[in-house]
Amino acid sequence: MKQSIGLVLRGFCMGVADIIPGVSGGTMALILGIYQRLLQSIAALDHRILRDLTQGSFYSRIGARLRTPLAPPSESSDEARADAIAFLVVLFVGIASAIVTASRFIPGWMERYPELMRGFFFGLILVSSLAPARQIRVKRWSVLVPIIVGVALATTVLLSGKATHENFATGSVVLTRGPGGIELAIEAEHRFLAEGKEEPGKHGQGLRPVEERIWAAGETELTVPVLAMRAGTDGNTYIPSFVYHPEDDERAQWTKVGVAIGTQLEGGGVPPLWWIFVAGAIAICAMILPGVSGAFLLLLLGQYHYVLFHLRGALGGS
Repeated sequence: MKQSIGLVLRGFCMGVADIIPGVSGGTMALILGIYQRLLQSIAALDHRILRDLTQGSFYSRIGARLRTPLAPPSESSDEARADAIAFLVVLFVGIASAIVTASRFIPGWMERYPELMRGFFFGLILVSSLAPARQIRVKRWSVLVPIIVGVALATTVLLSGKATHENFATGSVVLTRGPGGIELAIEAEHRFLAEGKEEPGKHGQGLRPVEERIWAAGETELTVPVLAMRAGTDGNTYIPSFVYHPEDDERAQWTKVGVAIGTQLEGGGVPPLWWIFVAGAIAICAMILPGVSGAFLLLLLGQYHYVLFHLRGALGGS
């Protein structure tokens, strides 16, 4: 039983790694000492498993091994397949529970605390890179350094465009207020939400400023470019009615601000199902490749936000 709990916890760590861009589930498996067993279990599943599924002894073997999934697999190929199934089932329980848990919180944290989350991701990437780095026995830096620099430059170029935002609707909102207002800064923390549909301070379907804008003292109107907070078509018909902002001394001023759509929101289309399938097929390979992040591949393919935000919605998140 202890083995099962331990494997579930390791699977949980792998699942969290699979959600975070730049952190590889395969690297996490390597750090946790289950990488070789994972490869062995996957390799053990061949066409003969179709025959095994018709035999009651196969299920009995799986049930018995669920309590000790980390025990060495049997030398018999038939029993080894049952051992592999038991190992993968327990591991998947941990991975699935992590994805369900992390997808409910990470999207909101990414939107509300972008700098902190990027720093957190960066730290995890640095730490997770140590394990595969230590396994490089022949450190030919004359070869490794150009490769590292080349990958870093290619990544910078790929992420410097708007590919990661292609699933988000964009447009603008117009803020209005009475004469005599003080100077206000429209910052990334502010949210344009719909009355009765949102809970202030909680991530949900809304709009956020694309860039910081200063609302000069005395000006009664300001146009603010915005980006939908949820990927897909959700934001295209979104009508904000109030502003949510952090607690500050200007709250009385903000309560008098009116919000209206300035330009009709455009974009935010849903990618075709075949493309989501291809992106998922490519990303899932990272689960068994140390150093390759499936979430990062989804980010490069422009589908990370769409998949994660809608996974959150499917699990009951706001």
